Amino acid sequence: MGGISIFMVLGILMSVAILFLVALLIFMVYLIMNYVLESIFLYHISKKLNYQYPILSWLPFYNKYYLGKVGKKELQAKVLLMNYFILVVLLSISSMVSSLPTGVNTLIFIFTLLSILLNFVLNIWISHHIMKVAIPKIATYLTLLNVFTLGLSRSIILFVIRNNENLIA
Repeated sequence: MGGISIFMVLGILMSVAILFLVALLIFMVYLIMNYVLESIFLYHISKKLNYQYPILSWLPFYNKYYLGKVGKKELQAKVLLMNYFILVVLLSISSMVSSLPTGVNTLIFIFTLLSILLNFVLNIWISHHIMKVAIPKIATYLTLLNVFTLGLSRSIILFVIRNNENLIA
């Protein structure tokens, strides 16, 4: 009887592990899709605005600066860029160092959550400004959609409006 219960517990644990891996795979596909669509948007707009190096819109992290540059929010873009680096440092520390005291781990966790929240708010704000220039009548509704979908629709919307003539005016 004990062997059957062990197999049941192991089966449940394997199901949870598979569920976790599927969720991780879906999240990774979303991140890649978001990066590609946003980079296509930024590259396209950078070329139309005659930026000196539009290919830089494909650089991870730096493309966030380009997003602010296109949206004419360079200060917010610099804050966003620096915040991404801070987030990478916090995540690196929390994943590499396991012998930190509980209080330090808690602080790292709180700062990581605050950094993620700030990234979300700045991305939505800069994107809203871009949408307000491109499609002013529905920009507020699209920003609400971005907020309610937790930013999932942001890169898709930016990709769709990349050919809008108001962006390069």
